[in-house]
Amino acid sequence: NDLLTNLKNSGIRIPKSVEKAMFKVDIEDFTEFDTSGFYHDRPVVFLKTPKGGMKNISAPHMIVTLLDNLELESGQHIVILGAKGGYISALIAHIVGEHGKVTVLDPSSEVIGHISNNLRGYPTVECFTITDTEDFFLPSLNRVLVTGQIQTLPDWLSRGIEEGGFAIAPIGNKTSQSLLKLEK
Repeated sequence: NDLLTNLKNSGIRIPKSVEKAMFKVDIEDFTEFDTSGFYHDRPVVFLKTPKGGMKNISAPHMIVTLLDNLELESGQHIVILGAKGGYISALIAHIVGEHGKVTVLDPSSEVIGHISNNLRGYPTVECFTITDTEDFFLPSLNRVLVTGQIQTLPDWLSRGIEEGGFAIAPIGNKTSQSLLKLEK
């Protein structure tokens, strides 16, 4: 409650559906690392790789901003490129409801294994490791969320967006991106 109040007081718009989902989904269910920073609007680690890399769940202000810009509604099919620990997927699953669908794509089989375990109780969420994106088939998509830096939206993903649908993505190079809404 304090986190959401602080975000609102700082001028961040939080749709009611996102607020309700955040009360239902516990960040602690998606990481074994310390989550105290999350409640102070900081990212939280969800996985440490064997090579010493850290995989993070985004800070709450960024999660809320992404979900607000997605304009989520019940029954939509959302594709998430970049798993971010599964927390965002769980929030979206609550918002799109039992008639919606969430497809999570990530290049790391380690990440997909981690989040698949954490998302067992979410029957409308499917997780896939993407290794050969040219042959990956997706049905018609309402919304696409890219959670990390990308230079352009891949053709295989943009082709799947239905008329009137769109993608939200941080487009740019590794040092500078703009959060863009790419409409079809």
